[in-house]
Amino acid sequence: MNFLINVFLPILLAFPDVLMTLDKTKEHLAVVVDGRDELLDSCTKSGMIFSYNFETQICKERFLGIFSNCSEAHKEQHQLTYDSISGQYRLDADVLDDEIEPQVTYYSTLDDARKAHQSVRGISIQNLIENDDDYIKGRRSYIRTRVVSECHGDHNETLADISSFLTLGLYRVSGFDTGWVDFRFKDKEEKKH
Repeated sequence: MNFLINVFLPILLAFPDVLMTLDKTKEHLAVVVDGRDELLDSCTKSGMIFSYNFETQICKERFLGIFSNCSEAHKEQHQLTYDSISGQYRLDADVLDDEIEPQVTYYSTLDDARKAHQSVRGISIQNLIENDDDYIKGRRSYIRTRVVSECHGDHNETLADISSFLTLGLYRVSGFDTGWVDFRFKDKEEKKH
């Protein structure tokens, strides 16, 4: 029992949280990795690429909450690297499958780069629902998101696979996977009560 507490509890508490917020107009969503990711620091200082892969989609539960019907996921990848010659951090932010080149931004401090790297802002709810208003009309609608991090570089793939398998996917040497995090819409009728 001590083994489980000593091994799994620190792993569970070490992952950053994922937060979702709607803007005041309720037309755009922001997804933020909340908390300090120590792997980001060590990875970028070692000259390797650290990436966050964000996936967000809107879903509606079917009968009994089984087999939700979800829209196509909005996928965005952020890659952060440190250029030791210029002393700057380079952030490549790319919305996948949109045929537009990644947006490249340079930061002079790791804190500024981390803030931009850990968030996706301005995800259009209208684009998520794919012109199907039933997604936001029903009380069974919700938005879900997940974030997968990875340090691209030197690490033993076999060790990473064994660690991930033994912890049922909770721990990865090269990063983490938050799994799907749900954000529920409040029904208009519920607000009146």
